[in-house]
Amino acid sequence: MESADSRRTDAAFDWLTASAAADSLDPWQDIQQIASRFGSPPDRVGASEVVGPERVHPRTPGALLLLWPLSRVELDMAYPVMRAVRVMGYCAAVLALNPLFRCFNAPTTAILLGVAGPLITAYQMAVVFGAQSGLLVLLVVLSWGLLRSGDSVLGGAALGVAVTLRLFPALLLIPLLRRGRMRSAAVAAATAAALNVGGLWALGLNAGDAIAALTNAGAAWMGLSSNGSLVMPLTLLGLAPAPAGLVVVLSAVGAAALMPSRDLDWLMAFSIVVSMLASPLSWIHYDLMAVPVVVYVLRGRRSVKAPRRIITSMVGGWVLLHMAAQPVSNSFGVEAAKSQGLISLAGRLVLLAALILVWAADRRDAARGGPDP
Repeated sequence: MESADSRRTDAAFDWLTASAAADSLDPWQDIQQIASRFGSPPDRVGASEVVGPERVHPRTPGALLLLWPLSRVELDMAYPVMRAVRVMGYCAAVLALNPLFRCFNAPTTAILLGVAGPLITAYQMAVVFGAQSGLLVLLVVLSWGLLRSGDSVLGGAALGVAVTLRLFPALLLIPLLRRGRMRSAAVAAATAAALNVGGLWALGLNAGDAIAALTNAGAAWMGLSSNGSLVMPLTLLGLAPAPAGLVVVLSAVGAAALMPSRDLDWLMAFSIVVSMLASPLSWIHYDLMAVPVVVYVLRGRRSVKAPRRIITSMVGGWVLLHMAAQPVSNSFGVEAAKSQGLISLAGRLVLLAALILVWAADRRDAARGGPDP
């Protein structure tokens, strides 16, 4: 089990940066300098793995604006407040899947995801570190579900807020552009821009400092044990963080833009998985975003000719990997082959392979005169 110090790491960092911004201080300075400014010793703000070296907590100006209410509570209350937000976000996402996707029995699936969710490491680490992951999966579910019905303003706005909290969901704009959801894409971009400009103005922040912080913060964080990005193995092979991140991000954009599919659902699922793989900082708790992808893969909309057993086995493999990640980390330690990060990376690659099989099966069925995806 994680220590009490570990459990409040992410929430404490969010509280510190939001409080610094609210007090007209630089929120992108070394997190320990901010902690000292507010009289908070290291044992109150995080696990030993993340408070030693100089590190910046990379939050966009818009995210700091959205986190401003957190700065109004005491530091010791930041963790229970953010824990409530992430748990409610995950539960709301599970309950929203059926009315938005209209593809399975709501009570059965809600119970299944409610019981199975806490067993996977993505959920466990979201409770420990991922202060915003529950909210992020809710925003992605809302955006995807609303966009299935057409060019949704609300769906675009939800995606814009997600992009503000974490930059990597911006890859989901590509399916919208490819499927002609121009209004939704414009609303998403405008929402993210308005929140970030509003954050710069309301909090008196400098745009250049924000760009520098978000660009340069990754190098100090990239090697941590929970990073499941494709960038991490490239850096372990000796490639510098900046070119490794650039290669992976450009490859992800190209893949999302060029994949030969016009099915919005498939493109959204593909882009979610690829975005998690491509983000230079992509922790294992981000895998909560894979919940709607798993539902999409298993919901049985394809013909009987699709390789369902193989696809189902792959999704089962993703679940088993996530159930094993925490025990492996507890047994062998965070430095053992960067256990959680590599397990998370392996799970994402398994889901990506399952989606490729879904695409191939749909394409084959369409060629034979089956249902057009």
